[in-house]
Amino acid sequence: MEYIKDNVSTEEWNNKVAIICRQTIYTEDEASTQLQMCNGSIEEVINSYVEVPENKGVENVVTGSVNQEIFKQIRLVMDNASRSYRESKGLEEIELRRQEEQMKNDSINQKTSPP
Repeated sequence: MEYIKDNVSTEEWNNKVAIICRQTIYTEDEASTQLQMCNGSIEEVINSYVEVPENKGVENVVTGSVNQEIFKQIRLVMDNASRSYRESKGLEEIELRRQEEQMKNDSINQKTSPP
């Protein structure tokens, strides 16, 4: 296996190893080995460390302009906020009805129970 280390200066290689050590829990030897296996790519080493899946052959497809994407993201955030608000209001109403029912039952029990 031909290693990329031969084509890179020692100082540059050590800088890459130091970056990998800061971003992972690899020792210097492990970082150097991983860097050699990934052909000197810091990004590939870190991606393999955090187990990011590879996206070979898949391109990011932008369906519209940047402005359209901004408004799409705003709509998504607003929809999620609206949905969570409706759900919380629904839960509050259920709890309020339960409390009212409990109060009715308590008042009936107090009236029917002998002193």
